[in-house]
Amino acid sequence: MSMGHRRPEITEEKIDQIKTMIKNNPNWGRSRLSKELCELWGWKSEIGQLKDISCRDVLRALDGAGKIKLPPRKTFGWTTGKNTNSQLKIFDIAAINANIRCVMPVTVEVAKSKAEIA
Repeated sequence: MSMGHRRPEITEEKIDQIKTMIKNNPNWGRSRLSKELCELWGWKSEIGQLKDISCRDVLRALDGAGKIKLPPRKTFGWTTGKNTNSQLKIFDIAAINANIRCVMPVTVEVAKSKAEIA
């Protein structure tokens, strides 16, 4: 039963599925749990990526409402000022007003989504 990119209705049956999945997989973290639930429910974006971040939001809300008990967090988000991997990239976006022969060679590449790269 595919839900598509719309958020699935969180019924008592789905809450029971979540509880069973948590109970049967005590070593899973929240990310793994949300990805498995997205697969189970067919919850994906328009381009086929799992909506696991949205699913984690739903799981946190259910946990906060006392409907489920999530496993403890393994990570605690981003630490401000600690990301040393990002670099500022500046691209020349000025218009080129010339015959294409003047700027040869030109290559065209199809952009890929994260799902296609992985």
